[in-house]
Amino acid sequence: MDVVRGDALAGPVRLAFHLRDDDALTFKIDSLSQWMRLSGKVGGARWRLRSDRRLTRLVEALRVGDAIADGATLREIAAVLRADKAGMLDWPGAGDSIKSWVRRRVDLAWRLRVAGPSAVLHHSV
Repeated sequence: MDVVRGDALAGPVRLAFHLRDDDALTFKIDSLSQWMRLSGKVGGARWRLRSDRRLTRLVEALRVGDAIADGATLREIAAVLRADKAGMLDWPGAGDSIKSWVRRRVDLAWRLRVAGPSAVLHHSV
């Protein structure tokens, strides 16, 4: 976004979006729609927001990052996030797939932390 005229801090502003019709238009519309949702301007969007299949994985990774910061072990994280598989937490053994799942979420949590919030909107994580 650019301030074309005036000062954005001086009062109410009007946003205008200029989108070039190219291959990236769908991505741009999705990003704009997400921004409108976050800013509470959902009523202004005339297109339907596609569901983002990454959302569950990203939220899990954020929870894992918080758990790691609080000193949780992989086993403790698995017990909370994968309570449906609580009987499979024998490592090594049947729980190895759960351990791999937690490790993948730890990796994603680290990548999210390094890349920052814009990486979610740009689909780079």
